Amino acid sequence: MGRDIRRFTMISAIIGVVSLLFWGWYSLSHDKDPVRSSGINVVKVDHGTMKNERVKYKTDDDPNTSLAIGDQLQIDAIRRYRAMLNEASGGRGLGAFIVADRDERSAENIRNALRSVQPISRQEAKAFDLAGKPGGIDLKSGNALGSDRSFSIKPANLNATSIEKATFTGYIPGGTYVNASEKSNNPLLNSLIDSEDASDGWTGISRVFDNVPGLGRVILEESDIRAGGGVATIPQSSINHKAGDYPATLGRMQDEFGVGYTMIRWIESDRYLMEIRARTNDQSSINALSNLANDIANRRK
Repeated sequence: MGRDIRRFTMISAIIGVVSLLFWGWYSLSHDKDPVRSSGINVVKVDHGTMKNERVKYKTDDDPNTSLAIGDQLQIDAIRRYRAMLNEASGGRGLGAFIVADRDERSAENIRNALRSVQPISRQEAKAFDLAGKPGGIDLKSGNALGSDRSFSIKPANLNATSIEKATFTGYIPGGTYVNASEKSNNPLLNSLIDSEDASDGWTGISRVFDNVPGLGRVILEESDIRAGGGVATIPQSSINHKAGDYPATLGRMQDEFGVGYTMIRWIESDRYLMEIRARTNDQSSINALSNLANDIANRRK
């Protein structure tokens, strides 16, 4: 069970490059290049805490100022990764964006993949149904969410959608856990990690609903990429659908026994990465999932 938990939630002990991890869609990476999976590239910086050593050395900003080596390592790492993130987003800073394809060959590969049903493992297919059940990932009770103060993200309001009539089976945190209130004694370090967009808590959440009209089980995942200090980029070639007024990606997955699901993913306000999945095997169910995505995407109107 511990291995499953690590697949769905993570905290990095030191500053590093990690990917968002949601229900097996993304994979952990410590490379400098963004993770490329299912047509989405994700890079994140997690601001952890490094122990200050007694050794002191000069900082490039002010030769007359000495810094604890732990502080200097953090400053150097943050600057390096911020530069990488900014490059990944095309100079747009932190957040989630649709970007131009790297080349036509890559674009055509993505388009071809989305035209067909993508293979997934038997374990991935079963995980959809087993979430919150014996043998599956543990979920917190849906009744606990209203009093749960461990989130930075504010979960989407689902009133006036078909989910409103469903059973809220449970949820788990996702994304990155942000310690926005933690401060360093070094003003330069504080200036680099401070963000008006971040508050203490998890930057993502996955919610599981059962008995959704016309769909049955639905999993809704959402993550505040900007508050988590990261960048998510989706290639233009993966846009083949709409969620409300937002460009979206619709993909279908199944295992060797024909068991799988359909997902719809979109970006809101250049910061929120949204995705819903349902066990859809016919056009009527896909239409119901599309209608639900429209309702969720239009909730702010």
